[in-house]
Formats: sequence, structure tokens, C-alpha cells
Amino acid sequence: MTLRTRNRITISIFLLSSILLFIFCILFTITYSKGIIAPEVTNFAYKNGFSLLEYNPICVILSIFILVLFVATTTIIIYRSFVKTQAPEINFLLLFSISCIADSFRIMIPLLNLSNTYSELYIFCGNATLFSMLLAPISIFFTVIINDAEFKQNIEKFLLILIVLAAMIGNLIPLNTAVTLPNYAVSYSYKNAITIYSVIIYSAALIALFLINKSKLYSQKTTIGLLLIILGRMSLFSSYNALLLGISVILLFTGPFLYLKELHNQYLWND
Repeated sequence: MTLRTRNRITISIFLLSSILLFIFCILFTITYSKGIIAPEVTNFAYKNGFSLLEYNPICVILSIFILVLFVATTTIIIYRSFVKTQAPEINFLLLFSISCIADSFRIMIPLLNLSNTYSELYIFCGNATLFSMLLAPISIFFTVIINDAEFKQNIEKFLLILIVLAAMIGNLIPLNTAVTLPNYAVSYSYKNAITIYSVIIYSAALIALFLINKSKLYSQKTTIGLLLIILGRMSLFSSYNALLLGISVILLFTGPFLYLKELHNQYLWND
């Protein structure tokens, strides 16, 4: 992938996330003004209060706004820092950003009152979340191992393969459209298997990055930054209350800054 192409993709993702953020804000304003927003979840206790540990549907909705804001912020940092740097890791970070955008579509369920409608849009939101859950871990893993020369020569191929595989498998996993989860995702099968898959792939990526940095005598700031991104992304997916939402925001916005800053320094040293 040429530098010009990657920069165009980066700007496109930034613009898409910004447009989605604007649209979601309008929908939220309209929906909230009508008092339609409700905790449309199954078998989950809800109390209308302000406790930091209490489930609050507004926190869930805000977490999705923050996810889109994270994509917009990260992509603009990537563009400014790597506009003239051919860093292969960035391609898969952009793929991770795409997975975050896909997951953000679950906000349509409360904003458009789609829960239990069995509509095509409701099913699309469920499949988009599954696509995101499958794509995010593997994109992080390839961000680490892309330094291999063979991988560098076939970046476009690997990007396309990962997107197609995540989409195909996501569509094959059955959805339980009768149940909306507390985070406004459509309930799905194989929850334990997907969780184990995510933990294994994320752990493998962190271990691999730690060993690579150690062998090259690099700082482990990229490892810490990537860990914060992973923890922030996973906790944001389950931000049911204000406390967890606050922790997720700190992790998710500290991680990219630490990771990208140190990665940029590494390429400056190598040049």
C-alpha cells in the first residue's frame, strides 16, 4: 500500500467517524427530547439514580459516542504523525479503527427503538457488532507481527482477507434477536468462545510486542500503550455505569497517545 493511499484511507476514516458522530448527536438529541430512551435490556436490573456503580443506559450510549470520538482522534493523530512515514503497523491500526466504527452502529438500537423489532436494521446492528468483535483482536495482532518482510509485501491482501473472514464468520454466528444485551448489542451465540478468542489473540499480541521490543532494545512504552488500548476497548464495550465509563475513557485515550508517540520515535531513530 502506497503512502498516499494510506493517508487517503486515514482521512476517509476520520471523516466517516466525524459524520457518524454528528448524525448520532442529532438522533440522540431528538430521541432524548422525546423521552424515548429506555433501558431496553433483558434480565438486567435497572434503577433510576446517579450512583457511579449503577447501571445507566445513558452511560452505555455515551460509551458508543466515545468510541467514535476515539476513532476520530486516533486517525487525526496518525495522519499528523505518520503522513510521511511508511509504517506498516498503521495499516492494521486503521483496521482496528474500522472495527470500532462497525461496533458503533449498535447505538441505533436505542436511538431508533429497534429492540425486538426483528428488522433488517436491527439484525445489521447485531452482525456489525460481531464483525467488530472478530476483527478487533486480529487487527491488533497483525499490528505487532507485520514487521515480518513477507507480511509487509502483502499488506493489502492480508487486510482484505481479515475483513472478509470477520464479515463471513460474523454472519454465520446466530443472533438471538429476542434479547437485547445491556450494552445494546443483539444477543449472540458462542459468547464464551468469542471471549476466549479475544483474550488469546490480545495476549499473544502483547507478548509478541514485548519480546520484539526486548530483542531490539526498544522501550516498552508501545507495549504499555497497546495494553491500554486493549483494556480500554474491552471495558468500553461493557461500560454500564459511570465509574467504568470514566476508567475506559482514560485507558482508551492514553493508550494511543503513548503507543503512537513511541512508535513514531522508533521510526525516527531507525531513519
